[in-house]
Parts: sequence; structure tokens; C-alpha cells
Amino acid sequence: MTRVDRDQAPAPGALRGAGNVLAVMDFDGTVTARDCMVAVLERYVEEWPRVAAAARAEGLGEVAVIERGIGMLRLPRDQIVAAFVETAELRPGLGRFLEWLLGAGGSAAIVSAGIREAIESVVQTNGLPAIPVYAAELDGDEARGYTLALHEDFGDCPVCGRGRCKGPLTRGLRRPRQVVVAFGDGGRDLCMAKEADLVFARGRLLRLCEREGIPARELTDFDAAAVELAAWLDGEAGGGAVPGSMPVA
Repeated sequence: MTRVDRDQAPAPGALRGAGNVLAVMDFDGTVTARDCMVAVLERYVEEWPRVAAAARAEGLGEVAVIERGIGMLRLPRDQIVAAFVETAELRPGLGRFLEWLLGAGGSAAIVSAGIREAIESVVQTNGLPAIPVYAAELDGDEARGYTLALHEDFGDCPVCGRGRCKGPLTRGLRRPRQVVVAFGDGGRDLCMAKEADLVFARGRLLRLCEREGIPARELTDFDAAAVELAAWLDGEAGGGAVPGSMPVA
């Protein structure tokens, strides 16, 4: 894995602070450049655009919409996972960011409504550190159809639905005196963002954070995020910044 270039590396004074950081990361559209599960459904479920539109018209949340599409797949499990991995294009700088954070003693976890075995395969295929993945199990088979069973630590909320909320899971991962940094892109990441001290957001999540008054920085790539996080930690250590004080980008 490529090490952080000298001109990209966070300031050395931030390394001690990074040891107290937990990064919680959405996968589809955040760690990756696009939503891998949607790409798989677009490829293999001919009627997916119509089905997705109808599900949203019923008021279903994004996770429930994806679950409906999963139920329509009639492919061998191995082919679903392979198509997911083939689609996954990592956002630039992710490996360097994880190398810096974990090397400094910090920790990271992927929190996703995607398929756990597919996400872990992407991580392994791209030579990334084997960080914990809290995601969904793909149940069923090609003949009967599939369902998604989210990790048991996902919680309930009126917006996300029963057993589909990332907020309680994120809250449970936090250790005493730990700084939580959330990375996300969609509405289903909002509850995770509310549990964080600092948010790197893109897409719909960035707009929701602005609306909700949640401090956030725009996520462009993970090299930039490493530098911004290091500067934030330096400011916090010097009394110039506290969790939650960052202006919205």
C-alpha cells in the first residue's frame, strides 16, 4: 500500500491526537466513488428504475428500497459478490488515510447497509487494513430470492426504521474520551453524523448537515480529509477548537 506522500502527510504534532480518533465510514458512495449495490441492481434487475421509484413513492427509506431490489436478484451469491467488487472504485487516498490513522493508534470501522462479505472482499482485494465491518448478511439463494439482515447493533428510529439506524451502532462503538469522525454521503448517514464530533460529508448528507446545523466538512478525497482532520486535532489540543465547533463547509 502506498504511504502518505511527504507533502500530503498530516502535521507530526497531530499524531498523538489521532490515536484518540474513531473513524466511522459509510461504504457505498463514501468509501467508494459510487453506490455499488445500486450499480449491481441497475445491471441485473431490468425493472429496477421503476421498482425504485415506486418504492420511494410509498415512502420507503433508502435501505428498504435497496432491500426490495435485493429480493429481485436471481443470481448465484458468488456472482453478486463478484459484481459488487468489480463495481467498487475506491475514493482516492483511502489507503493512505487508514495507514496514517491506524499507525497513529486510532481506529476505524465501516458502517454500511451493504453486503458484509462483498465489502470485506473489496477491502481485501484492494490491500486495505482489515478494519471491522458492520453491515448486512445476504440471506437466501438464487432460487428463493435474497433478503438483507442488518447487523444486530443497528438500532431503531422514526426516520431510518426498525433495526436500520446507524446512530445507536455508532454510539455503541465510541469509547470513553474518544473523538468520533463520521464519513457519509446519504440520508441514511444522518443519524451517524449526529453522533460524531466531526463530519466529512458529500452529496445529500452534506445538504442535510447544513439544514440540521451539524458541523461538517465536504469530503472530496481522503488525502484532504487526513490533512483537515490533523489540523483540527492540532487546534483542539491547543484550545483553538473543540468537537462540534467546526464551521459547515
